[in-house]
Amino acid sequence: MKTYFLALIFLGANALTYSQDAITYAHFRAPRLTGPTMVNTTLKTSVNAKFIKVLRKDYMPMRAKTLQKLVANYDISKASVFMPKQNSTYKVVMKEGKDASTTVYSYQGIILKSEQTFKSIRLPYNLSSKVIKEHPGWAIDQVECRILYEVNENPLITYKVKLKQGKDTKKLELSI
Repeated sequence: MKTYFLALIFLGANALTYSQDAITYAHFRAPRLTGPTMVNTTLKTSVNAKFIKVLRKDYMPMRAKTLQKLVANYDISKASVFMPKQNSTYKVVMKEGKDASTTVYSYQGIILKSEQTFKSIRLPYNLSSKVIKEHPGWAIDQVECRILYEVNENPLITYKVKLKQGKDTKKLELSI
C-alpha cells in the first residue's frame, strides 16, 4: 500500500512540473520525386531566401538542393498545428528516401534552425580529388553529408567518408 501511495505522489508531482513549452511538432513527408521536372526551382517567398543563399553551393548535389528548396518553400501557416495567435516555433521533419531534414520555423515562417542529412551522396569533386591524392590505392565507398544551419550563423557542412581497400576500411570526416 505504501508503494502505491508513493507512486501516486510521484505521478502527481510529475504532472505539476510538466513544462508548458510553446514548441509544436509537425511531421511532413516530402512528395516522391519521379523526375527532375517535378520541382519548381524558384523560391516562392523571400522569407527564406537567406537560407537558400547561404546554402547555395555549386558542388551541392541536386538531391540536396531539391530538399533545401522544399524546406525553404514550406508554408507553416497551412499546417494543421499552426496557431496564428501564439508566438510559437514549429519543428517540421521532412524525409525523402535516405535524405532527411529537421527544421525549426518561427510563427512567421522563418527558418531558425535546420539539420539535414544525406546518405549515399556524391562527394564534391574538390574534396574527392583531395581524398584520393592523400590516400592512394583507397576507393571511396560511402559518403554521408550533414548540414547544420542556424539563422545568422555560417552553415556547417560535414562529410563522413568511408574508404575501402580490399577488406580494410578507413573513416574520414571532412568539414567545409
